[in-house]
Amino acid sequence: MYNISNWQEASFSEDQIKNSLQYQILNNEGIFDPKNSSTTAMGDAYATKPTNITVKTIDDSYKLDTKGYSVDGEGGVLRYPGSPGIRSDSDYVLCTFYKYLPPAQDKSAVGHKTTAATTEGGLNDKNQNVTFKKINKNTMLNVYNHMGMGDGSKSYERTDEKQLMLYMPEDISTGYKANWNGKQLSAAGKRALQAASADGIGKKLMAVGDMYGQMWDRFGAHWSANTVRDLISSTTGDTLTDDEILSSMGGVVANPNTELLFGNIDMRTFSLKWKLVPRNQSEADSIKGIVLAFKKAMLPGTGVKEVFGISRGDGVEAGYISVPDLVKIAFMHGPEPADYLPQFKMCAITQVDVNYTPDGAYAIYQDGPVAATELTVNFQETKLVYREEVQHY
Repeated sequence: MYNISNWQEASFSEDQIKNSLQYQILNNEGIFDPKNSSTTAMGDAYATKPTNITVKTIDDSYKLDTKGYSVDGEGGVLRYPGSPGIRSDSDYVLCTFYKYLPPAQDKSAVGHKTTAATTEGGLNDKNQNVTFKKINKNTMLNVYNHMGMGDGSKSYERTDEKQLMLYMPEDISTGYKANWNGKQLSAAGKRALQAASADGIGKKLMAVGDMYGQMWDRFGAHWSANTVRDLISSTTGDTLTDDEILSSMGGVVANPNTELLFGNIDMRTFSLKWKLVPRNQSEADSIKGIVLAFKKAMLPGTGVKEVFGISRGDGVEAGYISVPDLVKIAFMHGPEPADYLPQFKMCAITQVDVNYTPDGAYAIYQDGPVAATELTVNFQETKLVYREEVQHY
């Protein structure tokens, strides 16, 4: 017979002890059989059974859209110049074309959570089975940039156009423009705003009372100016403003209380220009394909088959056209984006100019291609850039 010190009320046979869950957990052997274990042994054994806990981590970090930063395989790219090959230290422009994604078509929402990964962590020092669960939470920027990971979220899809690889042009620049506007507020209007922004109902009421008190202080001057203005208008027909009357009679004008208020920021625009001179027939074909790719991406298409999934037929095809495609412009250094140059989000092509006589005279090769082509393309970013992500752009 065996007696276990922490089980004071009973003694157990060797088989009972070896069949107990506690013995099997401590010795890592046997299979627990509750039929051969006493009620007391089962109770204490279950007391040592590991509990299950889940540790959740919320990932609401900014997700950089890496589309358009990798080069397709051989045959999927149009290059100029065609040689020499791209090395790990080569700088070039990579253009990748995508279908337009309507903003309202993305069904992901700010705050939406989805499970990204679940990992079993095993037993911790408290005899707990730990499961780690990583949860992605959509932020405003990730949804705005179409990086939302919620149910129904969408992202940009490639078109059938090949990627374009072009040499670095002469003018690579970017700019950011913020629009601020001066706004005039009357003394009463400014005091009303201060009252509305005061903390607590008590301070709001005090500020409102102070506003009316100051308005009463100015009542005499404004009443006098209004009376004189009406009198002049009715007798002479002259039209004067309150400030003109106050200035001419009292040498004062109303305090404009002008404040500079932020309005918005402009979407970035930029232009790239290349001079394309073919050295052989292969490069001539590539140049023709490069120019065609930009023109096709800038223009709308016909052949719309349905709208909203409910309208179909010849009337739809005759009545609607498809929105032009977008392009991702990436300044690359070898296989990675060049971190010392600006980068851009998805861009719309606003203008394509092709000059077939850039040197001032018409010239062609004997077998047909023009001797040189100057290609100028204007782009506009389709999304704003915010301070939390500006280091990437």
